[in-house]
Amino acid sequence: MTGEFHLVFFCHRNDAFKKICNSLPIPFGVDGSAIPVGPAMNAMGNWWGCAAGPPGVGCDTVTGNVDTSSPAAAPLPCAPTTTTSTSSSTTSTSSTTSTTLLVAQTVRGRLFLVKDPTAGADPSRRRIIVVAKEIASDDTVAGDPVANGASLQVVANGGTSTSQTFSLPSGSSWRPIRTIGFRYRDSTGANGPVRLAYLRKGTSGVFQMKAVILARNGAVSVVPPNPGTDGGMRLDVNAGGSYCVGFGAAAGGTITANTNTTFKMKSPTGEACP
Repeated sequence: MTGEFHLVFFCHRNDAFKKICNSLPIPFGVDGSAIPVGPAMNAMGNWWGCAAGPPGVGCDTVTGNVDTSSPAAAPLPCAPTTTTSTSSSTTSTSSTTSTTLLVAQTVRGRLFLVKDPTAGADPSRRRIIVVAKEIASDDTVAGDPVANGASLQVVANGGTSTSQTFSLPSGSSWRPIRTIGFRYRDSTGANGPVRLAYLRKGTSGVFQMKAVILARNGAVSVVPPNPGTDGGMRLDVNAGGSYCVGFGAAAGGTITANTNTTFKMKSPTGEACP
């Protein structure tokens, strides 16, 4: 008894294209006799990893009597996996690789202060204070900076715009605030100039953030823009949430001091990232 069959593997690139990876003819029947050559297997119109199709350079190979004429064009790349996150005022989509990238939640600001009392003569006297408080907030505290750390960015825009990002490493400088948030404290400057940072959301729905940065504990390059137009901060908890506090521009607010030694804004009317 003789017979002929081919074992063919198909690799699906996507719903629109399929690729024949290999054709493996079995040349002998079960009684050991040679199998006669049959008609060519129709594999026309497939994508072979190259423009010309087999046996071109860089093409996938086939074995046996396979018709690979009229190869298809390369398939379009697959769309990246995405995740959509919504905050109180922004909705964005970000690509996902091995980790999920969270869209920043915006928190209503209260006070933004950038001080350089000597206008650059003594940089160690610079200080920055940012305060946010949002009533009936839909923002949430996400992540664990005690285990994973965080980073804090401050931006001051205007005549001479400056920005700086500070590392808030994991460890003993962070402490949980009961079950409602986290506080970072470094009074000696062991990790840099950020003396205090916290984020918390109370049971009443009030979301609060604060950062105090002192140049006497480490280098601070953010200075009053002179004149200033807008600014704020962004706190990113590693493997957790991201939070923006904006002043001026889309967030609105009132400028109460705008010199080469002091840039101060308060009471924004909206929420935005700086």
